[in-house]
Amino acid sequence: MKKKINRYIPLVICITAEIVMIMHSFNSTLQKTNGEINGVLKEVIVDDYHTRSGKLPLVSSQKGKNKVKQTYIKTATGKTIYTFKDSVDSEAACRLTEEYVMGRLNPLIPDNVNKKLQEGMKRHSIDGKTGIVYRSPNTYTYSNKDSLSYHSASYQTPFYALDIAKTYHVSAWIDYDWLPLLIKQTPFYNFLLIILLAGAIVFLLITLIKKQYCFPKAPSSVMINDSIPDGWYVSPDKKLYINKTPCQIQPRSLQILQLLYDGQDKEYISRKEIKEKVWGNEAADVNSRIDTHIKHIREALRNSPYDIVTVRGKGFKLFLKPIDSKATQP
Repeated sequence: MKKKINRYIPLVICITAEIVMIMHSFNSTLQKTNGEINGVLKEVIVDDYHTRSGKLPLVSSQKGKNKVKQTYIKTATGKTIYTFKDSVDSEAACRLTEEYVMGRLNPLIPDNVNKKLQEGMKRHSIDGKTGIVYRSPNTYTYSNKDSLSYHSASYQTPFYALDIAKTYHVSAWIDYDWLPLLIKQTPFYNFLLIILLAGAIVFLLITLIKKQYCFPKAPSSVMINDSIPDGWYVSPDKKLYINKTPCQIQPRSLQILQLLYDGQDKEYISRKEIKEKVWGNEAADVNSRIDTHIKHIREALRNSPYDIVTVRGKGFKLFLKPIDSKATQP
């Protein structure tokens, strides 16, 4: 049993390594894809901001500078100044400031952003169903009025703040088409997976072929006579081979044959001994069963140098067949 287990250890290691590589490859692809989706959503947020800001008479200050700490907006009602905790990019500062005002005057429309998100995902060869969630104070608005898919989606992006006061937020969700996602795996991982899979298949085929066509070496201590060129033996897995040909023999028939072989120095092996050694206290009358098994053993030994003789009224004995002196020589 231990040898059998050891025989399959390399195959188990190979398959395990392949599974680990597949999981690592898929996880890397998934993380890369999620990062691309986050990037697409950020691009879409900026694009949607430019679309909406052109419809309002807002004037933000200092758009030409690299870093700013303050911005202001002039509207019909006056001028409002906004101050950042740290210096930020001027373009981003103006966008965050104007989004704070537009959140009340011209808010983000999830359906419009979702259309732009799908266009951006196509450019990145990402397939799947998408949606947008827009969060304003005490209110959630969903694209296509679909509030259920977000919670069961394959991936949800973080909620990104749109404005300086972090009053308005937007998030996206996606249900992947898994097959295109798997195809996107890098060539390096594909190469390793193919090598590992091919190795596992080859090893399995070799093992099966050996099991079917190769015969185990007969252990020296088990039912073998070296003086017989075409002898017979029992392999460690309890199968009888005669002239290297496996014989169909039942386990109990094999037990009886073992008793007869071990008892060749005796006058015979009695039915009582066979019953006690093979059946124990399992059954009261097993004579008919013993006769049936003896018949099967004789059929199995038909092409071997051995045969079984019945010692009438007593039991059975295994003996070597006499060599036919009339056999022609080659």
